[in-house]
Amino acid sequence: MTTDTNHDSQSARGHIPIAEWIVAAIGGLLVVASFGFLAYRSVGEREPPAFEFTIEKVVPMNVQKAVTVSVRNLGGKPVADLRLHVIGNQGQVKEVVIDYLPAKSSRRVAFVFDEPPVDIEMNIFVDSFTEP
Repeated sequence: MTTDTNHDSQSARGHIPIAEWIVAAIGGLLVVASFGFLAYRSVGEREPPAFEFTIEKVVPMNVQKAVTVSVRNLGGKPVADLRLHVIGNQGQVKEVVIDYLPAKSSRRVAFVFDEPPVDIEMNIFVDSFTEP
């Protein structure tokens, strides 16, 4: 009789429930998807930084005006210590430093002008940045 009970317990141990197969398949898909995402990000990060500037709004501040500008990094690499300067209509030069700007993201900065720009046309220039 001992041989029959050993045979029954061995066949019970050899049978894998369908729920375990489903959980294993989902786990395997998550691992493969994670590797695919990391591979995609490593290829995308080869794109150099590229910047886009958009004037969002002008806010009065007593006798001054604050011009809010959205700075977007369109590239695949993050940048640090991004130094920008802007030249307003009346020749006023303002500078700002953005500590860190991740890839595919944006930050808002405000330039405060003593004499508000008439038509809010500004020339924005990138002076320098580092790649962390």
